[in-house]
Amino acid sequence: MNAKNTIQKFLIALVWIASSSSLLVLLVAAVGKQNNQTCQGYAILLKGEENQLFINEKEVLKLVETAANGDIKGKLISRLNIKQLESLLEANKWILDAELYFDNLNILQIAVSERSPIARVFTKSGHSFYLDNTGTRIPLSAHYTARVPVFTGFPEFKKARADSVLISQIKDAAVFIDNHPFWKVQVSEIHITTEKFFEMIPVIGNHVVLLGEGVDLENKFHRLFVYYKQVAAKRGFDSYETLNVQFDGQVIGTRKNGGLPVKVLDQQRKKAVQTMQASYNDNPVIRETIKPVKEQKSNNPSPKINTQKKTVNKKEAKAVMKKRVD
Repeated sequence: MNAKNTIQKFLIALVWIASSSSLLVLLVAAVGKQNNQTCQGYAILLKGEENQLFINEKEVLKLVETAANGDIKGKLISRLNIKQLESLLEANKWILDAELYFDNLNILQIAVSERSPIARVFTKSGHSFYLDNTGTRIPLSAHYTARVPVFTGFPEFKKARADSVLISQIKDAAVFIDNHPFWKVQVSEIHITTEKFFEMIPVIGNHVVLLGEGVDLENKFHRLFVYYKQVAAKRGFDSYETLNVQFDGQVIGTRKNGGLPVKVLDQQRKKAVQTMQASYNDNPVIRETIKPVKEQKSNNPSPKINTQKKTVNKKEAKAVMKKRVD
């Protein structure tokens, strides 16, 4: 009985070995046959944000043909190094990922995924570049201009690693602004000072918002929104020259004499209120944590902003307005 079982197992093993050998021979023959065949053409698929393509099919084909030392159609498949072609494509600043393969018709399939810019940065000398969500610098494109948050005054560091912290802050600020409907339409630009502090230039209102370092932006913008809602919606968005929100629980404003006519201020106020209501409709992201502001007069003709962090009890936090006399 045991001998019979042994013979059966032996025969089954022989069948499996024969089948595996046949499959291996067929696979080797197929690979060898394909390597001796020629490329019959190509197909390019570009993957990117909707209606946002910074590189076109012609440019992708040119990159592939440059890497392949000439036309790819009619070239032996064995002479096309797929991995090398993918690496050379991914070396392009606009390309995040590239996948190449031959289908059963010997057509070279080329799938290219673009990088997605999240911010546009202008240096002090006037040069400009994009940043993607990995912090990678991307050159401008001749085909498309991305509508993303704008940052100006970026310092030109001598060492590439010296700007890593600032790049990270710009990336976080851009993501925050882009994800909030009100700030997406209200923020005109973020200016970077020589101290690497952020200053926000709004679309509505003739004032500058001092944000300090590019950290804790959610709370800073929340305090600014509460000021807009409680004060600017009543007095106008051009009442103060500067608004400082870099200190916990405070909105500190300075005001100059004169300003725009009341009619203009009222038009700005109505437009801003409509913008806020439309932006935050059915999107309750604002938390009421700051009490209505009170104006505090000051005789100091040129108040200086204290950059040291202040500790304030959030339960008693309020915006303090300082009037500047010209």
